[in-house]
Amino acid sequence: MGLPYRLPGTGNFPGAPIGANGFPSIPVGIRSFAARLCDHRGGEKCGGDPVLPEMRCASVSVMRQTNRSRPAQNCFGCISVALPMGSAEAMILLSYSTDAGDQSETQRCREATMAQETSETMQAVQDFEEIRMRVDEARQEAQSARQNAQQAQNLARQAQHQARQVQHQAQMAQSEANQANQQAQQARQQAVQAQNQAQQAQNEADRAQNQAQQAQSEASQSQQRAQSAQDQADQATQLAQQADDQATRAQDRAVQWEMQVQQIRRQSRYPQPR
Repeated sequence: MGLPYRLPGTGNFPGAPIGANGFPSIPVGIRSFAARLCDHRGGEKCGGDPVLPEMRCASVSVMRQTNRSRPAQNCFGCISVALPMGSAEAMILLSYSTDAGDQSETQRCREATMAQETSETMQAVQDFEEIRMRVDEARQEAQSARQNAQQAQNLARQAQHQARQVQHQAQMAQSEANQANQQAQQARQQAVQAQNQAQQAQNEADRAQNQAQQAQSEASQSQQRAQSAQDQADQATQLAQQADDQATRAQDRAVQWEMQVQQIRRQSRYPQPR
């Protein structure tokens, strides 16, 4: 199937204006084109947009402004335009130009596109052969899987029979376990009764201990009150002794003052000669 060389106003670029050469004119700077110069040597860029490796490229004859501020600098050549992988309608030949374009460049780009299409066709045949081989391998794997499934089903039946036997043994073991559980339950009940009796005895002992502690506490409090009264009496005795000592000292000072007063009176009555 050949590649279409005209892009209508719908599709990947709806509403794109038609140039003077009859092909759509795509505005400069559309990032989806991510183009580079394709002069059969590679390496140079047209417009500065790199080609993404995960995208599929279509050959395009292009005249592209490399700098909008300097429109005289144009770039001609066959470039690869990054388009989404598997987009059949995107494999088109565009002449991006404002005039009739360079016909020789367009022809060169068309030939490059047809060569690319032939290469892609051969690659498609190889892909088909590889897919057919993979289908055969898948059929063999499916046959092997069916055999494995049959074996697995047989093993499942055997396992199910063994499971029934194990289940019967488990039921017998469960019956024995139930009897043992009943005996254990009776033993637990007896243990609980004995524990209750022991708890009652412990409670009575605790009450007696509490009463003894209360009596001891009251005796300690009485002893503390007696000691406090004795301490207060000792303090009162000390205070009385201090008051007595102060009174004695005051009496001594009064006697001394009286003696000084009498001496002064005697001196004033009988003055000493000078």
